[in-house]
Amino acid sequence: MIGVFDSGIGGLTVLKELIKKMPGQDYIYLGDTAHVPYGNRSADVISKLTEQAVDFLFQQGAERVVVGCNTASAKALSMLENKYPEKIIGVIDPVTDYFSKSSYNSIGVIGTRATIGSDMYSRDINKMTPDKQVYSLATPLLVPLVEENFLSRPETESILRGYLDVLKLKKVDALILGCTHYPMMLDLIKKSMGVDCHVPNPAVIVAEAVATSWSLGSAGKLEGSRRYMVTDLTDNVQEIANRFLGHDINLEKVTL
Repeated sequence: MIGVFDSGIGGLTVLKELIKKMPGQDYIYLGDTAHVPYGNRSADVISKLTEQAVDFLFQQGAERVVVGCNTASAKALSMLENKYPEKIIGVIDPVTDYFSKSSYNSIGVIGTRATIGSDMYSRDINKMTPDKQVYSLATPLLVPLVEENFLSRPETESILRGYLDVLKLKKVDALILGCTHYPMMLDLIKKSMGVDCHVPNPAVIVAEAVATSWSLGSAGKLEGSRRYMVTDLTDNVQEIANRFLGHDINLEKVTL
């Protein structure tokens, strides 16, 4: 069974692509909606919340866990990898590897304050390919807009455009979505950046890396089991989850 953890519902973007890639696997999802967003919290609090959540997933039967949260991957992944060797994959390394091997030389990154403050995307890409220019930008309002179901509001597009105009002035030819919530507004982001900027769905990149790194396939089944858990359940969270996955799901409220 594969566990997927996120600070909220953004990790569903990763889970959705994992299911597409490996539908026969069993999955268990945990969104820490009681504490979202993680991006404005201290590194110590992020590490404690992440460890608590990942421990819970293993206790519930997960054999491996994908940390589907950029903030948690930036602040807590090394600790988790030491605690659970070869059983943890974050969402940053697959994406930096993808862009390091790409032909794009001017790359923008958007993410939470914690993710951008960690400088992991810029540092890791430049470690492998020093000639690439990486421009990082904190976009802290985007996660709350997703979590509050404001995607169709005109003010969301205005806020997004205000952020992305900074990177458009840099003439970036590719953009990294450094938060698993952001693919939920992928179309809006692509529209704002224009056709000359490559904006891939990072969840697709992560799903491919998970399948390859752990040598996973269909597990001999056409469709595995699915379990969805959150630490705080509201009608809004349920609505967003159903809409994004394209069908109604049973969200369980759990206490860690």
